[in-house]
Amino acid sequence: MKLKNLKLGIRSSVISLALLCLISVSGCSLIGGGAEGNDCSWVSPIFISPDDTMTDRTVEQILAHNETWKEVCN
Repeated sequence: MKLKNLKLGIRSSVISLALLCLISVSGCSLIGGGAEGNDCSWVSPIFISPDDTMTDRTVEQILAHNETWKEVCN
């Protein structure tokens, strides 16, 4: 009886480990065919219109975004 319980415990552990691996790997999959190199098609620099009202913090955030875009996507 103990051997049967041990086999059942090992089997359920292996199945749990396999499911955990599958769940972990599926988080890395790409939807829509994947990317070539880095996929920057979803992001672009932020452009400022003359009609925009800007605070110093907004300017800092836009500059940080655009600099990051330049480093990663160009």
